[in-house]
Amino acid sequence: MSNISKTIAVLGVVAGLGVAALPLSTYAAPTVWSQTGGSDTTYGSDEDGNHFVKKDTDIKLTIEDVLSIDTDATEVELTSTDGTEYTNAAPLNVTVVSKNSKGYNLTIAGTADTNPTSLTNTVTSSDQITAGAGTFTAPAALSNATTSEWGYSIVGNTTFDGGLYAGVKPGGETIKTSTASTVNAGEKTQINFAAKIKDGQASGTYKGKVTFTATNNPNTTPTPEA
Repeated sequence: MSNISKTIAVLGVVAGLGVAALPLSTYAAPTVWSQTGGSDTTYGSDEDGNHFVKKDTDIKLTIEDVLSIDTDATEVELTSTDGTEYTNAAPLNVTVVSKNSKGYNLTIAGTADTNPTSLTNTVTSSDQITAGAGTFTAPAALSNATTSEWGYSIVGNTTFDGGLYAGVKPGGETIKTSTASTVNAGEKTQINFAAKIKDGQASGTYKGKVTFTATNNPNTTPTPEA
């Protein structure tokens, strides 16, 4: 019976934090009443003929820009009761925190050293379990007709219903798109992994690696005031 384990590598991206403030030594010239008045709207008189002057003060608050990603495990182990179909005991939770008003994209990519998309025998590298043919938009059932296959599925995404899985790609694939900022605790995506083993697959421990990446969507920068 094969013993298959899978390593999860987490890539965290933290946006730069910054707060802009007006130097304390910077002040505008005072507004002074002019006997001749003029067209300047900062001067005036009320209904009782009292003269007044006005001076505006803008209020500015800068909220730190945050983008972070984390998982609740650094390794997911796949186990089996029959030596043919392997699954993880509990979903892997990938949590993204984003303060971007336009939201973020979450991607998954195969990043193993020997073959980016395969689970490879730690003793004999020629023995591999290849990524399934399914994709995120068109997942498929794993097959063990000619080769052993493995893949991932997204909990709550009905596209994966019925035991369908997607194979990881070396260039990455978007598995979640958000269009708004998250709550402070972040937004969770749950992922399951599975493998289907062909008859005669060599025994041993098979390992691979996936990298999750969170990227903020483009956000329009306000035009500075003149």
